[in-house]
Amino acid sequence: MTDYDEIDALVNESASWAKKKQPFVSAKNIHPAKKQTFTQGTNVSFNRSHPNMKKIISFMREGKKAEAEAIAQNEFQRAVIAHLENFDVDDDDNAFIRQIHSGRRGDNSPVEVILGYDAAGNPVLETITKQEIYAIDGRKYRGRLEGFLPTPSTPMEVVQEQPASQEVVEGRDFKKIFKEWTVSLRDSAERNFKGDCEHDGFTVDWDEGDSIMIECPTCGGGVLYVEPKNEENEVAVETYIKFNFYTFRFGSI
Repeated sequence: MTDYDEIDALVNESASWAKKKQPFVSAKNIHPAKKQTFTQGTNVSFNRSHPNMKKIISFMREGKKAEAEAIAQNEFQRAVIAHLENFDVDDDDNAFIRQIHSGRRGDNSPVEVILGYDAAGNPVLETITKQEIYAIDGRKYRGRLEGFLPTPSTPMEVVQEQPASQEVVEGRDFKKIFKEWTVSLRDSAERNFKGDCEHDGFTVDWDEGDSIMIECPTCGGGVLYVEPKNEENEVAVETYIKFNFYTFRFGSI
């Protein structure tokens, strides 16, 4: 029997090849932070390489929710199951993200995670091991991260039912951004831009969380706003402004 015969036999044994391969699909952690530190306020997701998480993922891929719930070791894992019932494990547009409430140093020390909030607005906490989670790189979510996190105004049951959306981007406090963030300019906005411009009717080109590019009809071009958080941002903005200055003055560099 050739290698091809063996493959044909394997495929023909199953009515659905896609369904047969599902348990073997690798589920990698989505957007992990470079430094895996677990301190108060750290945004985390469930670690897909954790032994019990692997089993839960496998059951949920096969539509076996009861089996997944039977092996869940705590409320955190049950919350993950509720999430996977609605969203694919690899879908980073609807990622399961929670926040560390407290913990102690040491790889084997547990941490308390905020799963959600009850109807009275009190946090629902669960103590878990650090091996069950990994720290998220929030910058990869381009300003949408807050849309994934539960809030006191959205009880836990509601959070589990609603997918995250771009509303958090559209709901940004742009008045504060226009007033407090560092400005850089592009194209014809160099000539028309006014510091007190309200940017009526502006559109968002892109939103990286700590930097936003808008198209302003009043200024007639693109305006970049960068959040002045640290020296790295300030250097980046300074470089960007210098680059654009020479571009506008000389045409090219």
